[in-house]
Amino acid sequence: MKKKFCGFTLVELIVTVSIIMILTGVGAMSLNSFNGVKELESVRDEVGNHLKLARNYAITKQLPVGKGTGLDYVRVSFSGNNITIAGVDGSTDYFESPYSTKTVPVGISISSTSDFGFAKSTGQLKTSTGDDTTMTVVVTLSRGTNTRSININNFGQITNVN
Repeated sequence: MKKKFCGFTLVELIVTVSIIMILTGVGAMSLNSFNGVKELESVRDEVGNHLKLARNYAITKQLPVGKGTGLDYVRVSFSGNNITIAGVDGSTDYFESPYSTKTVPVGISISSTSDFGFAKSTGQLKTSTGDDTTMTVVVTLSRGTNTRSININNFGQITNVN
């Protein structure tokens, strides 16, 4: 009596392994894209908090210890992947503590419709030269095709978008 061998042919094994490899590759790409979006959202939240800190410095009129006679406004400027917060007293810009520069991680680009500032006491939006404005500023962070934005209205309210 002949015994039957029940197994898989080489073709069946190759097809099965190929399908598993394709599904694994698609899953890895989706996971990588998901992680990139989450990192972008995390950086957007950090930048938003940094801008809220700048507004709070303006409202509380903070200047470095022993410097200046009074805060006029707080300036926020963008250069490359850096966001710089500086206190302005007359024609003097103060960059030392409590003011700071935040660097966005490599691979994420940041842009703004314009440099701007926050008014002392009220925290309302100002132009980069300290003039009153009715504009709205949009700060955009992007990585590849993904973008996230921060809107700042003329009252200085900061909101995250998408």
